[in-house]
Parts: sequence; C-alpha cells; structure tokens
Amino acid sequence: FDEMADDIVARLDAVEREELLELERRRAALRTSGDAQHRRWDAFLDLYVAGYDFKEIGARMGLTEGTARNWLWKIRKH
Repeated sequence: FDEMADDIVARLDAVEREELLELERRRAALRTSGDAQHRRWDAFLDLYVAGYDFKEIGARMGLTEGTARNWLWKIRKH
C-alpha cells in the first residue's frame, strides 16, 4: 500500500510493451465501464499515479484515508 508514484513509474519503465498495452486496456475498461465504481477507480488511479498520497486522494474523492488505501488493494485484486 505504500508504493510511491516514482516506484510505479520505475516498474512501468521496466515492463514489456505488451504488458503496458494490457495495462492500458484494463484502464480503458475501467474508464468506460457501466459500473460507476470502476470509473471512480480509474479516477483514483489517475491521482495515485500522479503522486498524491492516500490522504490527498481521499480528500479529493470524498473518501477517508483508510478507504483510499483499501481501494488500491481492491483495484489490484480486480
């Protein structure tokens, strides 16, 4: 849960092109989903990758810090 945006970027730089395409496909599926929760997860990921911490993400999205942390776990599981 404590992975920082710079760590994510470093991992993404190290992955294969096919993996990046799959990641983008999954993000697009969240973004265009008929499920409002999935669209909110995509907005969460935008903030997370931009480097916002869980407290900031929670404040911007109307969540508690704990809920924001929990969302990352749920998104990864999804």
